[in-house]
Amino acid sequence: MDSRFQSSSTPDKKEAYCIGIDVGTSGIRTLLIDGQGECLDRDMLTYEEIRAQGITIWDAEKRADATNIFSTILARLEVIQADFPDCRIRAIGISCFHPSLVCLDPDGKPLGLATTYAYQGAATYLNQLPPDFQASTGAMISMAIPYVQLRQIQQESPDLHPAKIVPLADYLVWSMTDLGLEKSFVGRPTASYSGLYSVDTHTWHEGRLQEVGLKTSQMPAIRELGTMYAVSADLQAHFPILQGARVAIGGYDGLDAFWAVGVNQGDKVIVGSASTSGALRRWNTGSIKDLKSPLIYCNHVQGDDWVVVLPFNNVGTSLHWLAGKFKLWSWSEYLTPEGLLDLDRLDLEAEQRLDDLSESAGEYLSKLPLYFPYIEGEPRGPGGRGSQVKGGLIGRQTGHDAIDLYIALILGIVNMYKHVLNNLDTPQDYQEIRLTGLVARKCPLFCHFLATASNCQVKIMVNEQSVAWVAGLRALQSVGQIDSLPQVGTLEPFKPLGGLEKQALDELFGRYLDVYEYWERIEIEG
Repeated sequence: MDSRFQSSSTPDKKEAYCIGIDVGTSGIRTLLIDGQGECLDRDMLTYEEIRAQGITIWDAEKRADATNIFSTILARLEVIQADFPDCRIRAIGISCFHPSLVCLDPDGKPLGLATTYAYQGAATYLNQLPPDFQASTGAMISMAIPYVQLRQIQQESPDLHPAKIVPLADYLVWSMTDLGLEKSFVGRPTASYSGLYSVDTHTWHEGRLQEVGLKTSQMPAIRELGTMYAVSADLQAHFPILQGARVAIGGYDGLDAFWAVGVNQGDKVIVGSASTSGALRRWNTGSIKDLKSPLIYCNHVQGDDWVVVLPFNNVGTSLHWLAGKFKLWSWSEYLTPEGLLDLDRLDLEAEQRLDDLSESAGEYLSKLPLYFPYIEGEPRGPGGRGSQVKGGLIGRQTGHDAIDLYIALILGIVNMYKHVLNNLDTPQDYQEIRLTGLVARKCPLFCHFLATASNCQVKIMVNEQSVAWVAGLRALQSVGQIDSLPQVGTLEPFKPLGGLEKQALDELFGRYLDVYEYWERIEIEG
């Protein structure tokens, strides 16, 4: 058996299990999970590995083949069926990268490739957004929204007349059922992200649909998060482990990560992900009339509950960018054999340098070059929207070494976090930032700086809980097999510091804001 597929325990025939699937930006993760949240089997199949098998998921313009994605999921179920024939799968949960649209013909077949959030042509349609767009739909003003994708579809394919337009995540769930096209659906959180949702009527926004040439009859029915459907008879016959299984309406990766860190509605906690893509999130019950920044969008979860999201998408990109610079500058001793940053070594040496500097650490920090990362959805910043995707250094001098630039990078990411936190109405009401993600787990220096800059304690998950994990367990909860998601433990918190270090971080953030507001005057080393 491939080592990636080895189980951590033996299944109990009496136990109810779930399968969690995350269709992400770099690959498809599949987990087999028991009711206590333990994973018996896990796999991450990258798109490079899938392509090596002669199967293409993305085209050159970042459009996705929904049919091939579904076939890949079925192939993964074949492996689980072979390795765990005694498992009783009660529920399947599917999460997906940010809403991407599949146009379907009357037979439910995709009309070409799915237009994704990453489609490179979508940025040209931003100037068509109406003035009341954000206030009426709750969607942020960025290229990663289905409304803009539909503008692109409408103008590039004027003769395309889909019978239905369904987000990719919901298409995958629907494909596992026996439901006809007329009963296709979309989860409320995904619908409310789309830019086609009305924050006033809680249904499709007819005016926005008309602007992209659509009728409400072409849209799927909006259903609540966790609505369950029986797995199709054909799939149950082919996969005995799926006998009696149900598949749940889920969300997309950015929202599902909110539940993965175990935060309840009443907590004064900001949830975040310090990974390749992530966001800071907070509950908002009742009114959502607080869209005071283009960085903010809202997800209608259920009832009066909304999640306010302040997105970014640059942490992993920033690390890859600096790794490329280290290769160029012959600092290979700080790179892994795969060519990535050796975060463990860098963080250890960075912490040691600051400890050695002691009381002069603040002065040292204030003299570092400024790293300006790209913020997802932000219409300003170096290079304007979307063009400065790999960040840039400002004020770099020849005397800086690898540790200097690593610390500058971490400070730049912290400044980005503080920037988005400042878009909250009352950031001082939040006492804790709870994070998941590789950077949070491998970079104590980042957590140390973030706690000091935000004046919040920062907690990290004991065990990384992926989006696939929460998608599967929420499905198991929806069928009544578990009462709630298992509690996720945290490490000892990083607490905010004061003194010269706090003063230096505040000064650096001031420099960051100067660049943010006057970026045209700044020379960026890209």
